[in-house]
Amino acid sequence: MGSLSIPIYAYHNKWSGAVLKLCAIPDAHKPGAIRHLYLDLVQERGGIPLQLTTDKGSEIGWQTTVQSIFREVYVPHIDTEIYPPSVALPSTCNMIIESLWWWLCEKVGLNIKDMILVGKHEHCFHAHDPLHHDLFYWIFVPLIQQELDWFRDYWNNHKIHKQANKEMISGHSPDDALHHPSLFHGTSCLVCIPEDAQAEMWNILDKEVGQRDEHLSWYSTEFCAGLQLYMKHLVLLTAP
Repeated sequence: MGSLSIPIYAYHNKWSGAVLKLCAIPDAHKPGAIRHLYLDLVQERGGIPLQLTTDKGSEIGWQTTVQSIFREVYVPHIDTEIYPPSVALPSTCNMIIESLWWWLCEKVGLNIKDMILVGKHEHCFHAHDPLHHDLFYWIFVPLIQQELDWFRDYWNNHKIHKQANKEMISGHSPDDALHHPSLFHGTSCLVCIPEDAQAEMWNILDKEVGQRDEHLSWYSTEFCAGLQLYMKHLVLLTAP
């Protein structure tokens, strides 16, 4: 498939087992892209985790900066030596997220791969044609995101087997534990971040790192312009 790739980035809550976010993004190694994704998560959840655990990599810089600033401002009384705002682990040690990738591959990943490779094997796709690259992303990114959304819903609502010797909770669905931690003898450690503070962080980082389209757009500028023109003509042709 040439240089084509559809990276996937996820946020997984350790205690409940819930998948908080599961997204296809153009480049999972760009710090600017991941900071947009992390601020999306903060907006959706209304706050940050007490601690953010990530793989070691070049992409984590801005999101760990955001995490540290919000921690320092909104919960300054929590000792960062005991509970650091973020921890970076080798991917081989970050088992919480690594185990999720296996299940994702088993449930939807192999089917997605087979679906994509049909176009290659039947010579519908030409790896050296830039237009085919844009068309590939235009067709497959929404389909893959739909599958990721399905997996996230499935995962968050499936029941985890009861394990008597497990230190963490078991015998629950991740979504129940995430939204009702007290029912499972847990306490929410979400650090609430006011909306105006989130907006200010967006504005600051947009100037420092670049806006959303610069990091999360899948298509070339020329393709977007041509597609908009085509869709406009299509609407005119199909209008009653």
